[in-house]
Amino acid sequence: AISAQGSVGVELTASFSLAPMECAICGAGDGDMHTNETWAGKWHSACSHSACAGCLREYLASQLPHCRQQRQVRMKCFTADCHKFLPQRLVFSMCPPADALLDILEHRNVFDAEQVCQMCGQQRDIVKNSGCGHAVCTACWLQWGSAQLEECVEEKRFEVICCRTGCGAVFDKSLWPSIAAWEAAGDAFPPKQRGALCERVLRLEAHCHTSEREFRDLAQRFDVQRPEAWSTGPVCAICRERCLALIVDAESATCSEHAVCQACERSKTVAVRCLAAGCGEHISLRLWQQLCRSSPEDLGSVERRLGMRRRLQQNELFPPAVQVDCPRPGCVGLGYLGFDTVMCFVCEHLWVPEGCDGEAPATDAEHVMGLVVKRCPGCNEYIEKNGGCDHMVCRCKHQFYWTTLKKYP
Repeated sequence: AISAQGSVGVELTASFSLAPMECAICGAGDGDMHTNETWAGKWHSACSHSACAGCLREYLASQLPHCRQQRQVRMKCFTADCHKFLPQRLVFSMCPPADALLDILEHRNVFDAEQVCQMCGQQRDIVKNSGCGHAVCTACWLQWGSAQLEECVEEKRFEVICCRTGCGAVFDKSLWPSIAAWEAAGDAFPPKQRGALCERVLRLEAHCHTSEREFRDLAQRFDVQRPEAWSTGPVCAICRERCLALIVDAESATCSEHAVCQACERSKTVAVRCLAAGCGEHISLRLWQQLCRSSPEDLGSVERRLGMRRRLQQNELFPPAVQVDCPRPGCVGLGYLGFDTVMCFVCEHLWVPEGCDGEAPATDAEHVMGLVVKRCPGCNEYIEKNGGCDHMVCRCKHQFYWTTLKKYP
């Protein structure tokens, strides 16, 4: 307020107040308001009209089809009688699809001018598949890619073939983001359907690239088997699960053609056949694990013993060449060669390996109070073996082999 005293003694008062800011689209005066001129650059003359964030985003999205048709991202003010353009900073900040559309228009010449689509027959922007030359509109490619998502994931495929019936050419997966961004600025589908289709196509592109990287990494470390990238992935002979590729032992003279998935190769899973009479199929690893959880007293104990066997097989100090199965019926354990006798690490049975005669020696074994004991070669005290491997450590710190009483290296 400003006050002044006139010559006749009358006090003059003038009051000024700022009018509340209102959205030029919906008329609301609260919320996150954006004024055009506050986003303008140094050389851009913008208007002073304002709009709330929600209305502004809806308006910008509605202008994208016009921008795509004109092949430039330039939008007029949202006020009907205003002829000025919105600041680009405001457009790209509030509407990410506009930024993606600009990137396609400036840097990616992937679309041909409007032609008749060979799929739907409509006059639309066309993408030609470089592998076969088929010209299909971006809307049809978007629908096709969306429909391929679940199949690619379930069938372990990382390439998509052309959408034309009978064509086996692979479609360039690097084009999916451009197609999604182009159709996000289009009007071929309702807004909700358009958003869902674009999201699914981007998921398809991510799946294809991730699966291809995993396959290349696997192929660098192992000899692998896999059909074409666009075909269905192979099925593991052990767990019966579909996978990206199967691992083979190419250097083996006896099983170079036998192939398993990476999970079974890593865990050395033992195959379990279906219980139906006359069926030779293996049950899936998932079913076997479920059976073990539901029958802890029977299958659970079998799985624990098989788990111990898998750990023994993975011992890097004792490769498969020195691993031998336990000869006791019903035992799934194994032992390691390299000693006079072999001990099963599951049931602790001792036996003489092939090439040696006789039974496992009971060197200097004595029976004391019904127990089988031996004297320590170091301190001559009695020792009872109640489990474990052949390597013994006495309280006197002397180390020796239980079966031969020889000093441990």
